[in-house]
Amino acid sequence: MSDFTNELLRLSEMREKGLISQEEFEAAKARLFGNSEIPANENAEPPELHEAATVVMSVVPPVPPSVPRAAAPAIASKEIPLGIAGWSWGAFLWNWIWAIFNNTWIGLLALIPGVNIVMIFVLGVKGREWAWKNKQWESVEHFNRVQRKWSVWGIGLVLASLLLSGLLFAFSMFFLASEGSKFSGFGVPSTTDAIETPAEPVEQMNAELEPADTGTPAIAEDAVPVETVAQDAMTDETLDRNEATEATPIQDQDVIAAEQDRKHQEELAKTRAEAAAAKAEAIKAKKDAIKAEKALAEQRRLQEEQRLAQELAEQEQVECPYSRSQPLVCSSRQGQPTYCDWDFKACGMPRLLKKESKTTCDGKMRTDPENNQLIVVDGCRGKFIPEN
Repeated sequence: MSDFTNELLRLSEMREKGLISQEEFEAAKARLFGNSEIPANENAEPPELHEAATVVMSVVPPVPPSVPRAAAPAIASKEIPLGIAGWSWGAFLWNWIWAIFNNTWIGLLALIPGVNIVMIFVLGVKGREWAWKNKQWESVEHFNRVQRKWSVWGIGLVLASLLLSGLLFAFSMFFLASEGSKFSGFGVPSTTDAIETPAEPVEQMNAELEPADTGTPAIAEDAVPVETVAQDAMTDETLDRNEATEATPIQDQDVIAAEQDRKHQEELAKTRAEAAAAKAEAIKAKKDAIKAEKALAEQRRLQEEQRLAQELAEQEQVECPYSRSQPLVCSSRQGQPTYCDWDFKACGMPRLLKKESKTTCDGKMRTDPENNQLIVVDGCRGKFIPEN
């Protein structure tokens, strides 16, 4: 397709999108027809110029009016147009969630503890520019409309969180105040705070109402009958008694609660004392067991020392009866074994001092320490003394 046709198609698309008006389209088309170069042919005649409407219809295929052409999405440009840069509340408040939906993957650094504090402010400053570069948008208006929705939802989330936190704080304070008033007894009137108004004696009232001159009875104009005053006094006493009666159950509850608390503290102190005593007993028993083990080990050591000393003493007391001057003579007769007594405990192992037989005694001498016997066989005859 030639450049002429491509330019006509581009002008037609711009007119359909509303980027240029009909007058601008006609002017551009007239310039296009006036500046177009037609290749010369020596044998061909110059072509006739058709009307503008005829050329456009021949080049651009008609589009059905019922099916509008879809606008191709605009590709994000690396250049930042006007109206894009600025603070982004959506990127600041939603940070990594906003970054995922806007293809700004550097915003995932907001998930790292420590880095997130700095990253949310960076997203607030540079978020709009990164979103414009990393994602395709139809226009600047479309971009601003989407980012405005992010900002509205972010601010709404913050306000909702603050409102919910305030409600929870108010509810917790109200709950604590109500529970505290039940246990501390704030606002409960006490009988000692009540102002008692003692009723005046009836006789005193009668004395005040009687005239000074008993001879001439007189009744004061403002005087009140004695019966009325007495009834009022009785009514006041009844009201005071009722108020005291009403305050008594609350006061009794406080007394009962205080008594229960005191008993609980006493039981707790008693339990702690018993536990401390048990622990002390266990420590004492452990110390006694250690002492008993040490005493038993010491006793065993003393017994072993005594046994060794006794054995040593016994060995020192027993003397070997054989020596060079008095050897043991042991002879085997007619090839039969001969058993001779030998004290192995006192003398130790025997050795041949002198052979008195014609035959050799090598390998013909045996010992039996359990029975304290020296055995010679096969005609061996000799004199034996201790090895040491």
